[in-house]
Amino acid sequence: MYNKNLLFILLLIAGACTKQPNTNVLRPLSETNTDEEAFEISLDSIKNLKTGNLDECLNISIPNEPNEVCLDTVFSSYKFIPLQTTEKSIIGRIEKILVCDDCFCILDRDNSNVFLFEKDGRFRCRLGEKGHGPGEHLDAWNVAYDKDNKEIVLLDLTGRKLMHYNLKGKLQRVESLFYLYTALEYQKDKMIIYTGTAYNAFSDILDLNQLIIADRNQNPKACGYKTSEFMRREFFYASILKKCGDEIIYDDMLSDTLWCISNFEKYPLAVVNFEKSPRFSNEEKMRMTGKLFEERNNQVGSVNNWQISSNYIYLIVRT
Repeated sequence: MYNKNLLFILLLIAGACTKQPNTNVLRPLSETNTDEEAFEISLDSIKNLKTGNLDECLNISIPNEPNEVCLDTVFSSYKFIPLQTTEKSIIGRIEKILVCDDCFCILDRDNSNVFLFEKDGRFRCRLGEKGHGPGEHLDAWNVAYDKDNKEIVLLDLTGRKLMHYNLKGKLQRVESLFYLYTALEYQKDKMIIYTGTAYNAFSDILDLNQLIIADRNQNPKACGYKTSEFMRREFFYASILKKCGDEIIYDDMLSDTLWCISNFEKYPLAVVNFEKSPRFSNEEKMRMTGKLFEERNNQVGSVNNWQISSNYIYLIVRT
């Protein structure tokens, strides 16, 4: 006759010994480049973004009735650069402008086009053509400038790939996405990647993290700004990722904070305070819905967009 309790204990020990650590294998999402190297990631290999000093950030107070600002009081001079219009350079709506070494890069996401213009406004070229063929893209969702390699990188979200062009508009190489994201910026040897609320359910380590820091091959090294399945289902919003000099700036609409991303750390650059009252409590932030967000914005106000330079932070405020 055997001891049932002893057998139960042995089974528990055996189960504990054979339990595997939480790992995910990231493979190319594009069907065309299946021979690319896969990345194996684990909870031990992915860092959490650390939060830097909260006491040294800039506090911006928005009054109940803000005064209009005349740009003449901010800028001492400005210059208009008319862009040359040709059959190949008709722009629908400007989504993003990159200032590259010797040209301007303009993203027209409505028409899935990316244009290069000389610094004097003359049309240089358009990056690629739309289509399913080699060297073509299905959409131009976002663009980033890799200053170190002097490349413009086009994010084809529908085609699940990144397309690297030189400043003359020649395609250099194509790489598949390993997970879904909608914006990226390059910072020295790293990629700062905005995933937002994208469904990366095949990787529970990355899923529901809104920001990923990866090496230049997209291999993730850190992640942060964790959200919830409830938020993804009930509240859609798109934060903004921008580059100012060598700094990557990310905004969190719920905390009304501009965050600076450096190495594997985040620290607040500026916090926006509305004089009427705080927009959301901590509990509301975790259970946000589109209806509550809209109602509170109508009561208090919000920052709709922002621009930043080495000297100024320019906010577009809805009150």
